[in-house]
Amino acid sequence: MIDLAGRGTDFLAELGDFKDTDASQCGHGLATQACTNLTLGFLDTIEAEMAKFLGPRFHLLGNHDVDVLNQSAVLTRVHNAPVTAGGPGYYSFSFPFPVPFVGEDTDGCLVRSESG
Repeated sequence: MIDLAGRGTDFLAELGDFKDTDASQCGHGLATQACTNLTLGFLDTIEAEMAKFLGPRFHLLGNHDVDVLNQSAVLTRVHNAPVTAGGPGYYSFSFPFPVPFVGEDTDGCLVRSESG
């Protein structure tokens, strides 16, 4: 994993389709126990890699995240930054500085330009 903390990264937000299991090839479209276990293994492996970043982490669920698992199964296996139980079902971010430009560097990371 790229040294994101060393780059001054404020937080990580993965934008869905975090794990990769093609349900159509696993149990012929049915969520068999073997398929579920395989999917949980993929999810745990990817989450362990993302956990190397020690700052706040946020997950947004994509359609492929729930093609084998349900929302509860995914959310119990991943870490999200502290949220209020029973709070709003969305994330909102406020920055103490204007963010005139957010771009992508050569490693595929979003970076902000202070100069605009």
